[in-house]
Amino acid sequence: MTFPKQIMTIPELMQMGFSRRDLERYFRLPGQRFAWRKNSVSNVRGHILFDTELFEKHLEKEKNMQAKARQPRRSLVG
Repeated sequence: MTFPKQIMTIPELMQMGFSRRDLERYFRLPGQRFAWRKNSVSNVRGHILFDTELFEKHLEKEKNMQAKARQPRRSLVG
């Protein structure tokens, strides 16, 4: 997926088809480095920004993990 800008907000990503619920879930993932709250010191409700390059890498990794989990497991007994 190609993003038009390096840094994007939730409303901009929603226009690309992401749901607010999913974006907020990605923001709350422990240890993630691709999303942060703008002006978090002065404003608790500041805009959430996403670094789209890192976000794209995370989405690709998540997609690969899901595909791997769907593959049938082979039995060594036989």
